[in-house]
Amino acid sequence: MIIWLSSYPRSGNTFFRILLKQLYGINTPTAYVGSDYSAFEVGKNLVGHVPDEWTVEEMASKPEVLIVKTHRRANDNFPAIYLHRDGRDSIVSYARKKSKAGNIDQYHDTLKELITTSKSSTGTWGQNVLHWLNRDPKNTVFVRYEDLIANPELIVAKALHKLNLGFSLKKTERTALTFEALQSVNPHFFRRGVVGSYKDELPNDLEALFWQQPEHAEAMKLLGYQTLGQRNSH
Repeated sequence: MIIWLSSYPRSGNTFFRILLKQLYGINTPTAYVGSDYSAFEVGKNLVGHVPDEWTVEEMASKPEVLIVKTHRRANDNFPAIYLHRDGRDSIVSYARKKSKAGNIDQYHDTLKELITTSKSSTGTWGQNVLHWLNRDPKNTVFVRYEDLIANPELIVAKALHKLNLGFSLKKTERTALTFEALQSVNPHFFRRGVVGSYKDELPNDLEALFWQQPEHAEAMKLLGYQTLGQRNSH
């Protein structure tokens, strides 16, 4: 049985996986056969990497519960935990990761592309969010990134409880349960983790472009994030 652990990229998915592993001993496969890139970047043991290359169909047929990472807009009724973050912060973080360090032109081009273009099953930030918001709310638990980094253990426990998943806490030593600790593991992957990082990383013209996309504006409103004009100038 599959429980999706889904998000738009750079919205806390890997951090949540690490917490599942460190707190509960839960290993998490991905929806992408042979493509668990985050596990290779931060450490397979830390993130709870599953080496078996199962397809989604194979995982769905298994009797045990599998919490499966995805960034896709899943078209099924499997229960899910969906992590969301202020879209501007997600896009800024994603653009930084996709761009060569110090290449400002590439960074700006990547930002614009992420804001306006959907080229994959992930979709744009707004498309991804709206897809998951439109699912059956009875089997989808929504987790705010901002809450997750503020109180990781409590937020993970609440998400598991809402889906009636009776996992027990590990009694062994746990490591790297704060964002600061994870930065020491891989400072490029765990870059800032700051709420409102867009305020000094997203140029004004590109933020305006972000709000001009209807799906972003609708998703931000539904999730309760602040609107244009409530930001700090830079």
